[in-house]
Amino acid sequence: MKTTPAFTKIALMLMVLFVAMCGGGESSNEAVIPPPDDTPVTGITLNTNSTSLLVSAEQQLTATVSPVDATNQKISWVSSDASKVTVSSSGLITAAAVGTAVIIASTSDGGFVATCTVTVSTVPVAVSGVSLNKSSTSIVIGACEQLTASITPVDATNQNIIWTSTDVTRATVTSGGMVTAKAVGVTVILAESEDGAISDMCTVTVSPLPVSVTGISLNKSSTSIYVGSTEQLTVALDPPDSTNQNITWASSNASKVDVSSGGLVTAKGVGTAVIIAASADGGFIDTCNVTALPVAVTGVELNKSSTSLTIGSTEQLVATVAPANATNQNVNWSSSNTAKVTVSTTGFIIAKEAGSSVITVTTTDGGFTATCAVTVTLPPPGTNLSYLLPGGISFNMKSVPGGTFPTGTGTHTTAGSGAVDVTVSTSYWMAETEVTYELWYAVHSWAIANGYTFANPGIEGHDGASVSPGGAPPTAASQEPVTTISWRDSMIWCNALTEYYNANNGASLDLDCVYYTDAAYNNPIRVVDSLGTVFTTPGSEDNPYVKSSAKGFRLPGSMEWECAARYKDGTNWTAGNFASGATADWQNAAATSLVAWYSVNSGSHTNIVKDVANINANVLGLYDMSGNAEEWCFDWHPVYPGLRIMRGGSWAVTADGLMVGNADRRVPPDGKYSTFSLRIVRTQ
Repeated sequence: MKTTPAFTKIALMLMVLFVAMCGGGESSNEAVIPPPDDTPVTGITLNTNSTSLLVSAEQQLTATVSPVDATNQKISWVSSDASKVTVSSSGLITAAAVGTAVIIASTSDGGFVATCTVTVSTVPVAVSGVSLNKSSTSIVIGACEQLTASITPVDATNQNIIWTSTDVTRATVTSGGMVTAKAVGVTVILAESEDGAISDMCTVTVSPLPVSVTGISLNKSSTSIYVGSTEQLTVALDPPDSTNQNITWASSNASKVDVSSGGLVTAKGVGTAVIIAASADGGFIDTCNVTALPVAVTGVELNKSSTSLTIGSTEQLVATVAPANATNQNVNWSSSNTAKVTVSTTGFIIAKEAGSSVITVTTTDGGFTATCAVTVTLPPPGTNLSYLLPGGISFNMKSVPGGTFPTGTGTHTTAGSGAVDVTVSTSYWMAETEVTYELWYAVHSWAIANGYTFANPGIEGHDGASVSPGGAPPTAASQEPVTTISWRDSMIWCNALTEYYNANNGASLDLDCVYYTDAAYNNPIRVVDSLGTVFTTPGSEDNPYVKSSAKGFRLPGSMEWECAARYKDGTNWTAGNFASGATADWQNAAATSLVAWYSVNSGSHTNIVKDVANINANVLGLYDMSGNAEEWCFDWHPVYPGLRIMRGGSWAVTADGLMVGNADRRVPPDGKYSTFSLRIVRTQ
């Protein structure tokens, strides 16, 4: 508080008296009225000298002027730091921010003052967790490490941490978390919050001072190991109690000898390598020279010693070299009769002809051998052989065993019964049906894209569209036979099918084409034309060189065709005046209609091939050997030069044209008609 000096009142009174006496320089007869007496301020007090507020809180300060009847009661208010505390003209204080400010109240009369110290704080935030920067650590004696504690939440009011060690003989900790290792052992450092006593801990392991490596040595300087075997190398450190015991291993030739991270050596291939061991501390090294030795072969076995196959079938032989870990596992394969059985470099055997052969496998190391006797027999008549080409297109072929049979259109059904007998000595495969337009188109399209030229594109059935040169795409009638093709077209299409099969046969062996332009059989014939001239030059389109040993697709010989059409059991044969597979001669329409599509039942159009609902196959499982479409044979007609033979009759002929013994149908090689088609064969 502050008291006003007494002379203030006296000075005021003298000033009033002076004015009254002077009268402003003029005289007056009026009486002078003195001012009323004022009561001066003598001091000021506040209702509190200090206070504490939370941020944003308010409090009303009250000032009391002395004396209470002082004339001038005016007071002014001011804050020493308005950023912390503000004060209104009436003394209302507001806490603005954490800190301290002094509120000053002063009187207008006399300038007496009184003060109040205001402390501003926030609402306390409690500690909810404490975490250390690591849960464990290792320190060598005499070393220090700073641990750091984090308080949750980060804005907790009380951030103080109390640090302690459970064993100060092992390690001490300062009030700031600095750990000092004192002696070998383990202690736990605790960090505990002052607020709430929440803690975390770090396990401290004190280790002795490091012992440096001064050298290393392997348990051996050289060794020999058989390929496939292993050996463990070990390292001795000097001194043995070196602190860092880590070793790195390496091989100078890992393809021959490899080494693991633990020093396990493995012989991978015959040869040598240097194994290197290096200490992580100091980089000291030692080496071991390793020789990988080969494991000698002691024998070889085959999975079977004998087997039987039919012509065209295959089998995989498997050779096992002993011992199983022999270094050189290579073997060579051979056949004693490659005309009968061939064998690949992997032991895949193919039965080529009836007979026998011995397959021998020989080890490269040591020349040990094992054998398998292979017997090849003819497949039973009618055995099926399936082919699958791209796009899901497939066709079947049936086994025809050959034989001696009567020819002509008579009633003879056995050889030696008076007719002219013919012998087909080689067994062969014949297509189950005439070539469908679907199959023709797929091969024809591939052939044109690969250098082939045809005289005619072929049509679908008897009335399909003819589009040159590629042909019309197949329609719903794609299973009808291709027609309107010449002998020339049929001949090179067989070559094209062979090459198309080879291009898509996967692991199967390629087939040789049958028809060539040269006597050396190097150039399959791939180009024909539609000229009416019959070419007789060897290697020309009408007179190709024929590779008789080839197993590719080809046209049947006329007698091959007749053998397949007549076949019953090899002794008894269909009479020459029957349709193929019929139970009565051509004059019996009911019997003939069961096996042939011809003028009586065709409605003047081709039928789908293999119409199992309406047309029966013959004994061998061959469909439409009589009827549906005429089939080109390879042969020249024996009586009419320049003409090729066709067999079987078609959808357009009468029943007498269906007889299996009728071999008199002859056509120029460039001829084409909506009844002309083909059926393919392959030599077994």
